[in-house]
Amino acid sequence: MEFFVYLLIVGAVAKKLHDFRQSLDDREPEQSPDPDSLKFVSVYAKVREMNKSVDELEKLEQFITDIQCCDETHMKAVQIEVSNAVGENSTHQILIDRSDGHSDRLLAIALDERRKMRTDLLSEIKDLYLSNGVTKAETKTIALTRNKDVREGCNND
Repeated sequence: MEFFVYLLIVGAVAKKLHDFRQSLDDREPEQSPDPDSLKFVSVYAKVREMNKSVDELEKLEQFITDIQCCDETHMKAVQIEVSNAVGENSTHQILIDRSDGHSDRLLAIALDERRKMRTDLLSEIKDLYLSNGVTKAETKTIALTRNKDVREGCNND
C-alpha cells in the first residue's frame, strides 16, 4: 500500500513538473529589437558626449577624494583652471590642508558640481533611451561611490 501512495505522489509531482515545463515552452519568446530601428549616428554621438561627461565626473570624483583625505599632516597642492567671462583661463595653485574653511568651501562646491553632473548624466541616459530608438538598456553599476570607501580608509590612518 505504501508503494502505491509513493507512486501516486511521485506521479503527481512529475505531472506538475511536466505542466510547468509545458507552460514555459508555450510562452512567447522575447522579441529582440529591430536593428534597423537604431539611429546609429545619433546614438554614437550621444555616447561619445556621455563618455566625455563620465571622464569629467571621474576627475571630479578624484578631486573630491583628494580634498576629503587631506588634513594638516597630509597636504596636497592642486592646480585649478578658471575661465572668466571673456573666455580666458587663469591657472591657480591651491594648497589643501583642511586647516581653514577654504578647503571645506571648495569641497562643498565640488560636491554640488558632482550632483549636477550626475543628474545631467542620468538625463542624457534617459534621453538616449527614449529618443534614439534604443529599446532595451542594460546598466552596470560602476564605483562612483568609491569616495565613501576612500574616505573611510583615510580616517583609519
